[in-house]
Amino acid sequence: MIPEDKKEEFKELLQQVNVSEICRRLNLRNASVNESLNGRRRNHTVLKAVVREARRIVAKQNAEIQNL
Repeated sequence: MIPEDKKEEFKELLQQVNVSEICRRLNLRNASVNESLNGRRRNHTVLKAVVREARRIVAKQNAEIQNL
């Protein structure tokens, strides 16, 4: 189970990116991400992959903003 503070962190992160686009690129189901966040899925591999990609995208966006 994911701790509540991590769930909130992940939800805030995922609101900053297009989760559907990330899932499409990684060939994953968007519903699997939601199931992991809502505790209906015990295997969080999909969520980990999407969060990893979301962090990469947000870091890239932040770097671009700093370069302006």
